[in-house]
Amino acid sequence: MKYVQDFKREKLEFERNLAKFREEHPDLMQTTKKSDVPEKPKTPQQLWYNHERKVYLKIKPDARTKDVKDSLSKQWSQLSDKKRLKWIHKALEHHKQYENIMREYIQKHPEMNLTEEGITRSTLTKAERQLKDKFDGRPTKPPPNSYPCTVQN
Repeated sequence: MKYVQDFKREKLEFERNLAKFREEHPDLMQTTKKSDVPEKPKTPQQLWYNHERKVYLKIKPDARTKDVKDSLSKQWSQLSDKKRLKWIHKALEHHKQYENIMREYIQKHPEMNLTEEGITRSTLTKAERQLKDKFDGRPTKPPPNSYPCTVQN
């Protein structure tokens, strides 16, 4: 108990001295510049994870981060295609908004030397793109040669 009281007393003294120092020497204090570059769009899995994490923490508020990640990663792998597709569409909407915001940002800040290549890069994985194409009715790509067809027969 003695050590806790000593710690609290020393901490309070330190905070007072720090506040006094900041008042006397404002030019020495570093100001952290927060970048105004727009945040990159999230993937479908990240969007889903953020949504489900809130729900999970309401049910189990004392859950550890590792437990939450493990549980939600299992749920994501077992998620149906239709539900995944919902999150894929949300991710694509976020990506379109990000592209528009970044184009405006590039026009306002030409000194940043940003290119269109980084903006237009998709946030979807190959499997997610294939799932979206399948539900959109896009035909599957034919094999480059006839060997896979003969192997299946």
